[in-house]
Amino acid sequence: MLVMSAQLGNAQQAFVQNNDAIHTYRIEESLKGENYYHHTGIQPFLEGDLVKFGTDSTIINLQRKKGRFWKRISEGHALDVSKKWFRFTLDPSLHYETSVSSVSGAAIDYATGLRVRSDLGKMVTLFVDGRWGAMKPVQYVQDRMDNRGVVPFNDLAYAMGGGYYNYFDIRGYASITPSKMFNAQLGYDKLFIGNGHRSLLLSDNADKYAFLRLNTRFWRIKYTNLFAYMKDFHNTGMIRSVARNKFVTMHHLSLNVGKRFNFSMFEAIVWQGADSTGTRGFEPNYLNPIIFYRPVEFSLNSPDNVFLGFDLRYRFGKNNHVYGQIIMDEFYSKDFFASLSSDTTRQTGFWGNKQGFQLGLKGYDLFGLDGLYYQFEFNYVRPFTYAHITSDQSYSHKNGELAHPLGANFIESVNILRYQKGGLITTFMFNYSEAGRDSTDGISWGGNIFRGYQDRNSEYGYQMLKGHSVKTIFSRVELAYVVNPTMNLRIYGGVSFRRQWTPQESQFEFYPFLGLSTSLYRQVVDY
Repeated sequence: MLVMSAQLGNAQQAFVQNNDAIHTYRIEESLKGENYYHHTGIQPFLEGDLVKFGTDSTIINLQRKKGRFWKRISEGHALDVSKKWFRFTLDPSLHYETSVSSVSGAAIDYATGLRVRSDLGKMVTLFVDGRWGAMKPVQYVQDRMDNRGVVPFNDLAYAMGGGYYNYFDIRGYASITPSKMFNAQLGYDKLFIGNGHRSLLLSDNADKYAFLRLNTRFWRIKYTNLFAYMKDFHNTGMIRSVARNKFVTMHHLSLNVGKRFNFSMFEAIVWQGADSTGTRGFEPNYLNPIIFYRPVEFSLNSPDNVFLGFDLRYRFGKNNHVYGQIIMDEFYSKDFFASLSSDTTRQTGFWGNKQGFQLGLKGYDLFGLDGLYYQFEFNYVRPFTYAHITSDQSYSHKNGELAHPLGANFIESVNILRYQKGGLITTFMFNYSEAGRDSTDGISWGGNIFRGYQDRNSEYGYQMLKGHSVKTIFSRVELAYVVNPTMNLRIYGGVSFRRQWTPQESQFEFYPFLGLSTSLYRQVVDY
């Protein structure tokens, strides 16, 4: 959770003061209270995504007695040069975590670099965060790396010997805002759409990618066009082959209905950089800025992969929110309702019905206790959702899922409690999932989105969770102390455990951890 230290005398000003984090971090809903709402836009948020009503509110005010040395550490940027028309800030970008796995012993993850931001007046912003890192992961993360050949949430894994891997994490963007209605960003980063811990539309599980993001705002509407250039790895484990180009174009329309309800529509299309005719560049038809590409796809007789989605959030009471998402890859109503038919001879489980949904509840000040945040979320995705004819057209990037990290053919429950008192933050997480995976005999049950849907062995019989059953429990308790909210410098520690079992075997891993981090996007493999 992003920790802000500003008093909100002016909502826009608060964003300017803290927008290092706002621009670069996938945040939860950082503001609470009935005086605020925001668009369910594409995170990281931009200035102006927050809309203010009524009186001011205070997020967190770290008032500490401190001397000059402590004040330099706990307040502001490491370097901050500010003029009337120009501002330059520089901060360390570091992450260090050590843990001891009950399976593989000592593990470590560290990265170091610099985070630089420059504002030229109110129109232009330049941001770069570059780090070099190395890691010796706990066992279940190592298993995932062996299978994917990439560092989770990041790029290729390069073996250093002794069980260590190094990686580079460089991201940044240039942003221009010529008016209150329009903003354009050209960047290399990852984005997130939704109100949940997960997203079924666009998440931050995969590596960064190059993108052009156009934001248009008027009345109660925020409309986003996103054009992205991605890669597909045809590799198994650490054996890499040449990456192939793929392109993704997205539209997202967010509408605030009053102060309590937000409704959003989403669509995305994925196409490969080469087809049977050879090299295929960016499809100019997909530059059409109007939402809903499906008619364009039909007119082209295109084999490209198209998704439609919906996102909603409703605030009830003062600080509580119910939210949800629907993702539709393909929908055949006749077969979708087949299980409700009185005709017992009718086949069910049509593979082509590829949909998913999310339903969640979150809020602040639970039981009237100031600073107690809660989130309960359920995710459900049918077999073959996000997959296409080949992995070139799957909803993925560099062997990472662009939506949910479990791919498809799964159910998941996410449960989070977080208590914040001053600079102390205590977090408890408990996640449970069930998934149907491919059988050992090679039969595809639709859970692996990198596998073409033509590998199926029938048209019907693809009920939820069918296949090789995998159940997983992940739990984590963490205590953190925010030293400097501007840099997000925090000391943290805790324990995690993960148990995964199938009908044939069970795996259990427990590890305590301790860390120091300024990372705005520290992520945990919590599945």
